[in-house]
Amino acid sequence: MRLPLPAAAPAAALAREWLLRNDRGDVAAGTVSGAQVRLRHIALTATSPYGRPAPCLLRLDARAGSGHHVFDLTWRPADPRAAGPVRAALESFTREPWPTWRQLAGETRIEKQLVLLHDQAALLVVWRHLDGPRIRLAVTPALALDGDAPATPPDAERRIVAQAIPGRVRFTLDDAPRLTLWHDGAFLPARSWRPARDGDADAAAALAPPVRGEVPGFVEATLGPGEALHLVLATDEHLLRHLAERGRLGTPPPRTLAACVGVLLDAERGRIDAAARAAWDAADATARSAWAARHRDEPAPPRGLAPGDARVARFARALDEHAARPTRLADPLLGAGGAAALRAVRGLVALRRHDAARDVLMALGQLARDGLVPSGFSGDGAPRYESPEPSLWLVLAAELFARRTGELEFVERALVPVLAQVFERFRAGTRLGVRVRDDGLLASGDGEARTDLNALWYSAQAAMGQLTRAIGQREDGAFHIAWAREHQVRVNEALWDEALGAPYVALTAGGPVRGLEPSLLLAASLSPPVLEPARARLLVDAIDRGLMTDGGPREAPDAPLLRADWMGHYLTAALRAHGRSAAAQADAVERLARLEAMADQYGAGWVPDAFELGGDAALDAGSPQAAGDPVSLAGNAELLRFWVEELDHAGESTPAIA
Repeated sequence: MRLPLPAAAPAAALAREWLLRNDRGDVAAGTVSGAQVRLRHIALTATSPYGRPAPCLLRLDARAGSGHHVFDLTWRPADPRAAGPVRAALESFTREPWPTWRQLAGETRIEKQLVLLHDQAALLVVWRHLDGPRIRLAVTPALALDGDAPATPPDAERRIVAQAIPGRVRFTLDDAPRLTLWHDGAFLPARSWRPARDGDADAAAALAPPVRGEVPGFVEATLGPGEALHLVLATDEHLLRHLAERGRLGTPPPRTLAACVGVLLDAERGRIDAAARAAWDAADATARSAWAARHRDEPAPPRGLAPGDARVARFARALDEHAARPTRLADPLLGAGGAAALRAVRGLVALRRHDAARDVLMALGQLARDGLVPSGFSGDGAPRYESPEPSLWLVLAAELFARRTGELEFVERALVPVLAQVFERFRAGTRLGVRVRDDGLLASGDGEARTDLNALWYSAQAAMGQLTRAIGQREDGAFHIAWAREHQVRVNEALWDEALGAPYVALTAGGPVRGLEPSLLLAASLSPPVLEPARARLLVDAIDRGLMTDGGPREAPDAPLLRADWMGHYLTAALRAHGRSAAAQADAVERLARLEAMADQYGAGWVPDAFELGGDAALDAGSPQAAGDPVSLAGNAELLRFWVEELDHAGESTPAIA
């Protein structure tokens, strides 16, 4: 639950975020307004040699002055003792290809761009004067005192030392380099402290100890139309020299910081554009194949997606964001949990990233014990076995991988023995109380038979039947198909709530549990679905009435948590339940657009795990905020799969989405 800020700010100034992560796992994050209200809101967090996040630059504040008027370019709490600077008006903000602000400070329009180099713990920041009177710009960095933890209150014995060198400033702590700042303005030493957070937007920030950053000085420049101030902040004190030696700055290297930054920005834009093109090429081929499978009697379309489809690029970058996270695990995707990583395989396959999908399957398959696949991992990388769902997701992901890639020999040798153990142990009974009950339903815990678990069990049996047939084990395949059909009958007989028009949540020793939960969608969204077509449509209608919002289905009726990570399953179930009609497809596209609008307004631009509806007067009476992971691995992967494989894009003339 969110806690109020010490100084009230508009909800839009707190909820709308930006987030950058590079290939090393370094992170830069904050709100569009500049208010820092979450633990992750740190201007630059580098990955330490031990794989831990090490905050370097806590914040980067800026002010612009014109005549006697001063404007804050980043949000700061007002000082009740004096009239502070006026906040510059935000005219626009975009996240692509990187965070870019346009602000109006009086009559002067200023643009700010912020880029994190893909392979260096280096932040590039450019303030450009677009039009209007000349201004004085002052930029104030607040540095973390310690590398492995945020800065603590002032320590008289340990202070950051600023060594000014022409064109750059070297910051050291205990004679060890902490950060180097290159600039084309004037550095003025000053000694002060700034709070790293302006308030608490969630319980995690409220419970964390206060954090303060040391301000060793500020950079000042006077800018006129077309002029710019360039800053480069990096942990490598010889960054520009090293980049020049590798040919990254051209031959010969530029002689000004502005030209160096321009070369680096062009290279970063080129990388982003190339990755987007590669993602589109792969997704387009998958979309054409999916379309042809649904329209077997029609000629294959020349393309499957609109040229330059921006949704594909956005969802693909969300998967890349997870793949870059530092972790002790063999595969960073596993950090999101076993079920989430296996759900992500569906998105990886849609992008034809078969190597990444294979790595996830291999890593989790090798860790299976007693038929159970790890549901998550502890801080030291030890697997945890707390749920049966990942085992069934492994079956579905392995069958999909084998069918799409044709790597039957690999799957037969590396995965089929593990999958066979899943079915053997689940039927006989294994840890967590997982067993098949006398009535044929799969149970866990104290004998509870949940609909979502049984939907997975049915689809996994059908998938295992198809997989074993494909590798030549026809008798085993026939058994699995027969068991799946028998189980489908039992689910529709025992778990259907006729009065509600949806399955029961579960059957327990005390009787059926009625209600609606997002996980019930598995009964209609998986392939094949366990529910009969008419009942699948009734379930979708019940979810529509009782749970659906623009931010995803509620966790329960009237619950404040909107589970955005289940939106891909809802859209798939709804589209199939309504026969893939043109109206159903148009409705799905509209719902996806509304979800993206929420992610843009209340999150970091990617679909988060969830949105939370609060009741905090300090936050404009409860505007939504992103909750959980700001970039949901499973949620973005499932939406990518839906967008590429479920919709009929062929022949559409819709332009690329901005």
